[in-house]
Amino acid sequence: MSKLLLVDDDQEFTSMLSEFLSSDGFEVSIANNGEEALDMLQKTAYSICVLDIMMPKKNGIETLKSIRLTSQIPVLMLTAKAEPIDKILGLELGADDYLAKPAEPRELLARLKSILRRSQGTLAPEVLRDILWDDQKRVITIQERILELTGIEYEVLKILAQNIGQVVGKDFLSKNALKRPLFPFDRSLDVHISNIRKKIEGLDASIKSVRGRGYQLIV
Repeated sequence: MSKLLLVDDDQEFTSMLSEFLSSDGFEVSIANNGEEALDMLQKTAYSICVLDIMMPKKNGIETLKSIRLTSQIPVLMLTAKAEPIDKILGLELGADDYLAKPAEPRELLARLKSILRRSQGTLAPEVLRDILWDDQKRVITIQERILELTGIEYEVLKILAQNIGQVVGKDFLSKNALKRPLFPFDRSLDVHISNIRKKIEGLDASIKSVRGRGYQLIV
């Protein structure tokens, strides 16, 4: 059973969602603000966290910043705002996915299961050139440096590593790493690529953007 931490100050919403997710096998704990969530994360090993952006005391963005200082737990952000800046900022800080509120419970459940499948792989480590990826530990090593990656960053970089020197299309990356089609004006994939580039700085490796086509990993 996967332990899920649901962080939202809307008690009616959390009660409804907790009941729905519990019926599908999740063990749900609820925190009503960011400070409470951080305290609970220190005491319990959760499988995944659903984090609302708009909360009192400590909002979702501030809470995510604090989480990523010590943990790579998968995080799905909930946002009631229409502005894409909230989604982009959340992804830049290490969120694995986002969903606009009011969230449809079945879509949220599908997103959660997809994230957990990506983060709980059981395949043996594979190596190509100076890159090793381990689906069980969810880590990638390039030139002996272990990279700290979110779940989606891991999937994106693994796909690029499996196609070293080749251009991988954005639509293919979106469908296979983010598990959804690439929508017009959707910058989610670009944000994840930007984060990965920062994490491989200093290595003899780079991700090249090929205009109109996609991305290419060069090692």
